[in-house]
Amino acid sequence: MVYDRMLYDNPAGNSLANTCDKLPTISGLASQYRCSELGDYLAGTWSKHLLSMLLWTKASDWPARRRRPSSYIAPSWSWASLVGPVIWNLEGPHSLSDPGNYVAEIIEAKCETSPDDEFGSVYSGYLIISSPYMFLGVRIESGRRPTVDHESISSCLLDSDPVNGRYEVENGEEVTCLFLRKLRGFSYQGILIKPVDSTCTSYVRVGSVLVVRGRFNQLPKLLLGKIRII
Repeated sequence: MVYDRMLYDNPAGNSLANTCDKLPTISGLASQYRCSELGDYLAGTWSKHLLSMLLWTKASDWPARRRRPSSYIAPSWSWASLVGPVIWNLEGPHSLSDPGNYVAEIIEAKCETSPDDEFGSVYSGYLIISSPYMFLGVRIESGRRPTVDHESISSCLLDSDPVNGRYEVENGEEVTCLFLRKLRGFSYQGILIKPVDSTCTSYVRVGSVLVVRGRFNQLPKLLLGKIRII
């Protein structure tokens, strides 16, 4: 399928992973794959498969540090916003085309690009998502991988590695966990976000989570709301 091929052809996991602004580099490739079944091109993702393409995580075996660029490159929900390779847990070669059991819904998504190249650099972007969510506290201890304060969360990965010993979130800081998809094995995938400021009107992505089979029922009752991520 064309959408699967586009995903696996993107350079997130190859030598371009260290490039800060990947989008202009792959603009030619992206334009070749443009078609109605993919929808609009949004900062390295496609609108009709956006929920799948939000479920990226950083590649854990990469020797260099994963970080956010010093200047704006892409909205935080896009894989292109991270310097370093990313991977998708899509359950097989054609799972991007499989709608799966999504428990979230994209309400709106837009990106501002150059009028001369809609597949190139992105100047701003946002999405509004309706999703089940819960609040979690982040635990960061020296010499250990960050975790969250609920035993049902089987895996927690912060997107960016620490810079000068500090992550994008602080120890004890509250984040919001959005659950996007239920996998075939009854595990759930989600992303972690935090508010940009005290108004809590916009959020940025900071990580990803997985709840394995048998533990989802141990979670508290989830809330449901519409959230704007930039």
